[in-house]
Amino acid sequence: MEFEFEKSVKPGGSRLLSDPKDIRLGDLIKSGSDAKGDTDVGLIGVPWDWSSSGRPGSRFAPVSIRSCLNLLSPFSSSSSIDLSRLSWKDYGDVKIAPGDAETSFDRITNVMSYASTHAKLSILLGGDHSITYPSLRALANEEIRLLVFDAHYDLRKTAEGRTSGSYLRECYESEAIGKRLRAAIIGIRNFANPSYLRDNAKKFGIKYYTFEDVEERGILDVIKDAGEFLQVFDAKTYISVDLDVMDFTFCPGVNSPGSPGLNSGQILSGVRKAASMLDPIVLDLVEIVPWADRGSGTSLLASLIALSVVEGKFEKKLRQ
Repeated sequence: MEFEFEKSVKPGGSRLLSDPKDIRLGDLIKSGSDAKGDTDVGLIGVPWDWSSSGRPGSRFAPVSIRSCLNLLSPFSSSSSIDLSRLSWKDYGDVKIAPGDAETSFDRITNVMSYASTHAKLSILLGGDHSITYPSLRALANEEIRLLVFDAHYDLRKTAEGRTSGSYLRECYESEAIGKRLRAAIIGIRNFANPSYLRDNAKKFGIKYYTFEDVEERGILDVIKDAGEFLQVFDAKTYISVDLDVMDFTFCPGVNSPGSPGLNSGQILSGVRKAASMLDPIVLDLVEIVPWADRGSGTSLLASLIALSVVEGKFEKKLRQ
């Protein structure tokens, strides 16, 4: 039998089974020289974790999240919304200067300044939570509504200086950001925060919800309440998701794992509702540590969170 080479091979790295009608995100996202200019959704990797005070390794998360995201379908079975109708671009990774926060943060701000003017929704793949500060600096001329999903307040002031647990205090104390910022935090965990951080939250006027609030009231009611608190402020919306807000059983691969925490259904329905209500222009996904993950489950959930936010933000447009 004559060997037909072309019929017996396919490009390296291809999916095991080829189905031309089964489009995945990896087939839609333009990258490299094709990723310049305007888009509905713009991805940016931010491999910075030198501010991490817990388990290091979130610098490797952008690669892990992209690997999961590329394999997902753009079609939502629950809403019948097809995200393939949107334009997707991957702007690449910020050039991080290892250990040099000032240089790296300036570059994050510069990249976000570009993305915020060219993408209707910028999605940052962190990285530890300190990246939110330089990202917000790019929006310093805007009034900002910040909705955070996190088990911690991140309002510390340590003797060692900047950490991923101090970014929000740094934002409020910044002349460029502080007076333009209104924030709400969902998912504060019991026995994970000293009392002075709660006092700091009250001092800065931050609305916060504990995990118990979510359990007792339901995630959608909490989102509605937080959204109404933030909507008083006519501003651009930024959503930040620290994956340590999840229960350790769902997300072991994070900087500061703990329990209790949100489950996957709560976070996915919560961010979708928040995006529908608040129309965010930026989403960041932070504190994912791939080496501590189990079967890439944490990176997969981060990818699904991203798609849920996209679904919520663009739902009205895609139903037309």
